Amino acid sequence: MAGKKAAGPDPMTVVNDHVSKNEYSRVYLFMGPEAYLLNQFRDKLISAATEGDDMNLVRFGNKGVDVKSLISECDTMPFFSEHRVIVVTDSELFKSAQDELAEYIPNLPDSTVLVFSEKNVDKKFKLYKAVDKAGTVLNFETPDADSLVKWIAKLFGDAEIKVDKAAAGRIVEVSGEDMMAISNEVEKLISYCHDKGAVTIEDVNTLCVSDAEDKVFDMIDAISAHNTDKALKLYTDLLSLKEAPVKILALINMNYMRLATIKMMEKDGAGRSEIAKYAKVPPFLLGKYQSQTRNYTYKELLEILEKCQETGRILRSVNVNKDRTLEIFILKLCNNQ
Repeated sequence: MAGKKAAGPDPMTVVNDHVSKNEYSRVYLFMGPEAYLLNQFRDKLISAATEGDDMNLVRFGNKGVDVKSLISECDTMPFFSEHRVIVVTDSELFKSAQDELAEYIPNLPDSTVLVFSEKNVDKKFKLYKAVDKAGTVLNFETPDADSLVKWIAKLFGDAEIKVDKAAAGRIVEVSGEDMMAISNEVEKLISYCHDKGAVTIEDVNTLCVSDAEDKVFDMIDAISAHNTDKALKLYTDLLSLKEAPVKILALINMNYMRLATIKMMEKDGAGRSEIAKYAKVPPFLLGKYQSQTRNYTYKELLEILEKCQETGRILRSVNVNKDRTLEIFILKLCNNQ
């Protein structure tokens, strides 16, 4: 079929619609920060368009894609099939003009389905504009926390396991709203809790909370003491443990949220048990958190939480060095910036 634009903001709905109708754009661009959804729906579209037959599937991977070879493959007719699918992954072609390819895109054969899957896309260049005009651009963003909780409940429900909202929320919290990480944690919990048929927040804390929380707690200690060297050492340790920057930031945000809650409730004269309950802190650890609150005013804590949210938006951008972005944020916290 001729180039078809995405009719709506939800890329999952668009893919499902194209697959169900067996009608495909000549060119797709899968992009956005949510790799789990992107990979899942990209592969669903590829499998449907090829009807599971790799004979009419060609893949180009990573940098250094030869444009002339790509065009030649796109011009090749499918072999005993309706479609020939060409998949280009992480090519970085969308970081420059690519005039030859951009001019070719409107002339793709109707039998070709060209699928780009890219981490880095610059919308100002001709290639992006050509794909957007001739085909379908699908931008996969991370769902909000409420949607993630519902998704988690469905994953457990499919396995005939019950999960309450608190436990599902805790999974989102410890996974840093990373859907791949969430999926891995849910798989572990399904195996761990299969016999009893239910997952509790205690199960999540037992199985899913890693050394990351302890290291971030120590990092907040170092930040509040303006100990830059120690804070950055702990950050490096977390990266070496393969913790994603978005997850590390979520843990930093969680810690400062607790400090703000404690600070506010102390000001209102609340008792220790009440503070521990609302701050979601084990009573035996409350003293450690209270010692951290003494380094901040309530206003300062709120300002830090705002900065956490802003940094989170930056980390979810496509063209950003996530490791370096969070490192700079930690440095600014250490220096009260």
